[in-house]
Amino acid sequence: MTLQELVLKIKGDTTHADKSLATLEQATKKFGTIVKTVIAGVAVKAVIDFGKECINAASEAETAESLLRNSLGNVKGITDKLKDSTVAWVNEMESSKSFDDSEISAALQRMIQKTGDLGKAQEITSIAMEVARNKGIDLASATSLLDTAYNGSAKALKQFGIEAREGATGMDYLREIQDKVKGSGDAWAKTLEGQKAAMDTTFGNFKETVGGVLMPWPPS
Repeated sequence: MTLQELVLKIKGDTTHADKSLATLEQATKKFGTIVKTVIAGVAVKAVIDFGKECINAASEAETAESLLRNSLGNVKGITDKLKDSTVAWVNEMESSKSFDDSEISAALQRMIQKTGDLGKAQEITSIAMEVARNKGIDLASATSLLDTAYNGSAKALKQFGIEAREGATGMDYLREIQDKVKGSGDAWAKTLEGQKAAMDTTFGNFKETVGGVLMPWPPS
């Protein structure tokens, strides 16, 4: 191959390479546009999904409060002011104990129906929250355990090292249980699990607040 032929070949190769690079650049731009479109679509979907989550959270909280107010209405002497203060108590317990307000409301309703006394129901629910953290169970299970202990169940009381005895009332038993588990919630709150639960509760309340604003917007 002569020098001239070699030069011509190199030029030809370079021209081919330039065309390839140009094609690659166009493809990259086209791909970039597609990626941006996909990302935009995903972002919109994420916002819509989050909005739905918020609405569902707000709806659940609203339902729980409505059911609680209805249960309170069946207790003699409960005024609207007491209903409001009870709802505020539930919200306060949610923030300080990191249980969902719907869980607390359900536990409180159960104890209201059992005792017919708001003060006792709140006391038992508070003990149930301590038991839940002490035994690593959910609030509903802890409430069920206290329900049977209140009835004097030897099996339930034995889990706390308490013997059933004649003359003891349900509240006597539960207050003994309280003495054995008190401080469990505070100790649990200092663990990584407890700190994460506190953050989850805060974020859950945020979603409920956002959902309350979006409520008129149809979730479908």
